[in-house]
Amino acid sequence: MRSILFLDDDASALESFRLLLEGRYEVITAQTVEEALKYLREREIPIVVADYKMDPINGIEFLKQVQVLYPETIRIMLTAYKNVSLMTEAINQAHVWGYFQKPLVGQEKLFINYLNQVLEVYDLRMELKKKNRQLEQAYEKISHQNDELTQKNEALGQARAKLEEYSHHLEKRVEERTRQLFEEQKFGLIGKMSTQVAHDLKGPYDSFQTFRDLLRDRIEKLGPFVQEKGKGIYEELKGFVEQDIQVAVELMGNMVEGLNAYGRSVGKVEEVDVVSGIDKILKLYATRWRGRIEVKRVYDLIPKIRARGGEIVRIWSNLLGNSGAAVLNCERCRGGRGEIGIQAQSQEREKRVGIEVKIRDNGSGMSEEVRQRVFDPFYTTKKEGEGMGLGMAIVKQVVESHGGTISVESELGSWTEFTVWLPVEAPLSEGGPR
Repeated sequence: MRSILFLDDDASALESFRLLLEGRYEVITAQTVEEALKYLREREIPIVVADYKMDPINGIEFLKQVQVLYPETIRIMLTAYKNVSLMTEAINQAHVWGYFQKPLVGQEKLFINYLNQVLEVYDLRMELKKKNRQLEQAYEKISHQNDELTQKNEALGQARAKLEEYSHHLEKRVEERTRQLFEEQKFGLIGKMSTQVAHDLKGPYDSFQTFRDLLRDRIEKLGPFVQEKGKGIYEELKGFVEQDIQVAVELMGNMVEGLNAYGRSVGKVEEVDVVSGIDKILKLYATRWRGRIEVKRVYDLIPKIRARGGEIVRIWSNLLGNSGAAVLNCERCRGGRGEIGIQAQSQEREKRVGIEVKIRDNGSGMSEEVRQRVFDPFYTTKKEGEGMGLGMAIVKQVVESHGGTISVESELGSWTEFTVWLPVEAPLSEGGPR
């Protein structure tokens, strides 16, 4: 039976954890960091689970020590805190493999299944370590046979080649399985958070709709009483309600629907006009950008695509929002010298008909390190409270779920360009899994 160590200063929590895994794992419990480290020194323990709030150091600091001392050990954070920054710190600093919230009521099967999966990765990594050790021993043994050097050299080469081939293959398996587990964990968290955000937006969205309808009714009733001098203002207000506010309501509705669909992995498949979606987003930003950013559009005649409309709109909303922020925060672009260029054209890739959209700005640009990580979940360069690092991760997931690709090129202090390619016929099913 495999061992798992659980560190928590709450005795009742330790007992609950032991009962949950009884019969599946040998559960070792500790109430102090010193006690937990003692167990790790005395025996091999594949998985360590730690609570966050403890004295004198918290769970993240403890797991950072475990990472340094026992890098192969699987590290998991279990806490009652619902804090995105805490979760980000655990992933980025302690490099935890999993993050679960207490209590585990309703998550028992998911948690146990996750333990089985990471244990499989642990075993693969330990086998790789063992094979590498055997490789070194075999090489040393054969190389020391100086009296039979000619015959042994051939055997040495063959043995080394076989072991290196096996080691390389096993290393690839470990790397791929590790990547899959990290992606499943991170995007699972994004799905849960998307559903919560959609729930929080539903109230303001309903109020916004009511305000629009009330304002439209009052303006219509005002019409007969407006004299010749007031007709211009009346028509301007009417156009504002029928166009600008209506577009904002539609986009907010699409956002709520899209976030809910993301959390459920479902959504309405329809014919989507990409150019129309881009122009709607630009209309929302028009007032803020006026006199500060010049938008240059080059649209070829492109076909509509079969896609989830609410999700596609979120692609342009995130990309244009980021481009606008990069330009507005760029000292060099002040005084109306900011530019955003948008190009949309048909493009065939691998015998598939599709459309390509390029969005380029002359803002602050990115360093190579930022460019490499820009699509990572929870990675952000914004100040605390200005973003959670989910926007670009969701964009990439949406593009790839539609069978498309997204890439970014940038020069620090000069420009950034995103390129999105989407097939006309995306591999989607109505309401089915993505």
